Amino acid sequence: MIHTIPYFLQMLVERQVDCIVMLTKLYEQTSSGNYLLPVNLKLDTGLYFIPDVSGEVNVKCDRYWPEESGEENMVHFDHMAVVLLEESASTIEGVVERSLSITSKNQ
Repeated sequence: MIHTIPYFLQMLVERQVDCIVMLTKLYEQTSSGNYLLPVNLKLDTGLYFIPDVSGEVNVKCDRYWPEESGEENMVHFDHMAVVLLEESASTIEGVVERSLSITSKNQ
C-alpha cells in the first residue's frame, strides 16, 4: 500500500534499522500466465514506477527507492526522502543488494 511508505521509512530511521530484507518481487505474473498492471501507479512525488511488463500482474510490494543512484534521483514520500547509493547483483540468482540513504525532513 503506497500510502504507508512514509511511515515505513520513518520507522526505519527512528529505529536505526541497518538492514531490510525484502523476500518478494515488486510484482509477479498471475497464475493465468497474464499480467495485470495498475495503470498510472502514481506516487505523491509525481513519479511513476511501472514495471516493464504488460497484461496481468500481481503487485506484491510498492517500490520505495529510486531506480537510479545519486542525489539527483532522490525520491520523496511526504516528509521522507530516499537516495539509492549503490546497487549490485549477487551471485545468487534474483538477489540484489541496495544501499540506501533514508532521511526525514522533520529531523
